[in-house]
Amino acid sequence: MAVASVTKASGDTVGASERNALREDILRHAGDTLTDTGAADAYIVTCDNQVTSLSVGQIAKFIPSADNTGPATLRFKNSLALDDTSSILQTDGTPLIGGEISALGLCLVEFNGTDWILLSPVQLQERLDRKQIVDEPISVLYTHRDLAASSANGGNITVYGTKALLTASSTSDVASLTIPAPSGSSFFNPAADIDSSKFGLLGAFRRITSQYADLFFGLHSVILSSGILSSAVDTTAHIGFYASGTTMYASVGSGSAQTRVDVSAFIPDQTAYSTFEIKYLSPTSVKFYIDGVEAAHITTNIPSAVQTLRYVGIGIDNNSSSSSRNLEVKPVILFSAQL
Repeated sequence: MAVASVTKASGDTVGASERNALREDILRHAGDTLTDTGAADAYIVTCDNQVTSLSVGQIAKFIPSADNTGPATLRFKNSLALDDTSSILQTDGTPLIGGEISALGLCLVEFNGTDWILLSPVQLQERLDRKQIVDEPISVLYTHRDLAASSANGGNITVYGTKALLTASSTSDVASLTIPAPSGSSFFNPAADIDSSKFGLLGAFRRITSQYADLFFGLHSVILSSGILSSAVDTTAHIGFYASGTTMYASVGSGSAQTRVDVSAFIPDQTAYSTFEIKYLSPTSVKFYIDGVEAAHITTNIPSAVQTLRYVGIGIDNNSSSSSRNLEVKPVILFSAQL
């Protein structure tokens, strides 16, 4: 790492330029603790005018104003000519996914010549580590191995390795995975099995064929069937992601009315794996995330009693298509009260 200061012999006089160079070294490589004046995912700090440009090894320490919810940038500027906005990346060079930066802590980053690399520790207690759960499942309460395959309508479920493949080949096929009935109960009961005041559901899947056809992933009051999956129009009690063709919705149903929001724009490539997360925060607040980014916040038509959400599942319906529909699911069906 380059330094601006120079070595002085014993007894030599230190001039103003050398003092300034030493001060610049400290600012570059130790950094002041700055205060963010930006917002979540778009942080802004104002540095000392002594730093006239960014260089490899530049350190920035700042107190964030908000947690990050996904990929983030840092605008590093001063009152002179320095004004640079660059991405904040994880140590492996990948974008942030949400929760790595906490408003409760201190953020430490280092400039690599192109981007800022996050050096401060991840606040594990402040987030669900989506990337680790998808790549290396830990503390997972339910996976596709715990789910019951429902293929009475002709669909097919194939489990291989750490994945499950749902196939709906014929025009009337439905393939779905559903939480089986727990011992002593006729259905999965979120009020008894988890903290019903606040819980989350997280899964990862991708489509293999040209479109999803009709799909649901989430919590529902009935077992997934052709009638439920059809066209993503559903007023029965549910909280989940619905798809019709290539359009993906965040959706809730109260039992008599539905609220849904098109979130397709948050999925850059439907044939690549994305994580889909649902957070039930209160009877008037459900948030939906795709790849760690908030895609929708629904406050209306939420089921008034979560006890009615008896089933957790993911399923596809061929929807009378002449071609097969295939959905690949990773083993990440998760419940957590730690939101």
